[in-house]
Amino acid sequence: MRSTYLAATLAIVAIGLASPVRAIDVEVIAPEPDAREPYASEPASQPPVAVPETPAPITTGSIETPATESPPPLAGIGRAVRDQLAPPPSVVSEDPAIAPPKPTPEEKDRAALTAFYAERHDAPLWVEKTGLNQKAVATIAEIRRAGDWGLDAEDFELPQISAAGASSAELPEADLSTAEMALSLAVLKYARHARGGAIPDAPKQLSSFLDRKPQLRDRKALLDEIARADNPGAILLGLHPKQPEFERLRQAWLAARGTTGGKPSSRGRAPKGNADQLLANMEQWRLMPEDLGSFYVWVNVPEFLIRIVKNGEVVFTERITAGLVNKQTPIFSDAMERVTFKSKWKVPDGIKVREIWPSLLRGGGLMRQHGLHIERDGQDVDWHKVDWSKANMKDYNVYQPPGPRNQLGLVKFSFPSKHYVFMHDTPDKYMFAWTRRANSHGCMRIRNPLQMATIILGEDK
Repeated sequence: MRSTYLAATLAIVAIGLASPVRAIDVEVIAPEPDAREPYASEPASQPPVAVPETPAPITTGSIETPATESPPPLAGIGRAVRDQLAPPPSVVSEDPAIAPPKPTPEEKDRAALTAFYAERHDAPLWVEKTGLNQKAVATIAEIRRAGDWGLDAEDFELPQISAAGASSAELPEADLSTAEMALSLAVLKYARHARGGAIPDAPKQLSSFLDRKPQLRDRKALLDEIARADNPGAILLGLHPKQPEFERLRQAWLAARGTTGGKPSSRGRAPKGNADQLLANMEQWRLMPEDLGSFYVWVNVPEFLIRIVKNGEVVFTERITAGLVNKQTPIFSDAMERVTFKSKWKVPDGIKVREIWPSLLRGGGLMRQHGLHIERDGQDVDWHKVDWSKANMKDYNVYQPPGPRNQLGLVKFSFPSKHYVFMHDTPDKYMFAWTRRANSHGCMRIRNPLQMATIILGEDK
């Protein structure tokens, strides 16, 4: 199994279970809430607490102004950062039909930081008067080790000033604000890359069959967490996938680039062997849901195997067939909603138009071969009496009733999505003896679906 992770570009369909098949849904974990406890009311038995007096107003001429809180130290640095982060004036089209462009990830980072510094009254996070504070030093050290996690450390622009204490001389606020902004931007960029956002819409750019998106953390929640932390570098490390498969890939990546424990070995740092495949597989895990739950179904497409995992242990493994090269099984995660026995197979529109209709024009051989029926507006029609050279095939539904020739076999596992694929039984058992089992229209056929249904329904009760 490990050789599959290391040698093949990993393609995974992770299916969780949802009501009415109750088990753990596949969800992205929400950011942790602020750990600070809310204020509690005083018990009635305690004496009343004295309320501080309102500060005396400051009189200026005939206008009285209440006393205000003094700004935090180095607040000018935060204000300068906000000024530098401010976006240039946008050019908006006068044509209402033209929608304004969507903000880029970098623009979202800058907007989040602008709000972050305003909320903390412009107090800097990373600098003191003489240089970088210890939080900054530890964070920069972690970002420089990005290569140990399959990222490129050169992607992150880091501050160019020294740590505080290296010199007693105070640095110009301009240098401090530039360093403050650079590290804040680098932290948010690292967070995006660690969660699969190095290339926006990368899966879609590679293939329409890859239906995944980066599992990005909420920027405000992340910045608040980093501000409270003594060691923000540890929070950055926690953004990487925590699945053991990702860690095995990472260890193989370290070996391929000649490092052990993050340090260069005597073999140097040049990646070798299957390093590109390792990085591609690591990137796939960044796009996976952060938590697959304690019970989930997992299809490894290039391995042509399906597994059910419960509490970290594989409790079921079976052979599957997957999509043909030109009709690939899509790669995505969703919640399983239904287990159906002896179901009617509704022929997908793609098969209906590209295969059934040409067969009808030639006499309907596929209709007879598979025992197919045709209906329109919910009523069966005699397909022999339709002039298919003039009829619009999209107006008709093609289906196969339950029976020994039904393509879905005895049981079907459904997880509704835009891809219209599912896992199911098949009457054609011979294909499971093949080594390369890519011969479906995209659905996943299972060699022993009844045992799989027993396990799933046993978990669901």
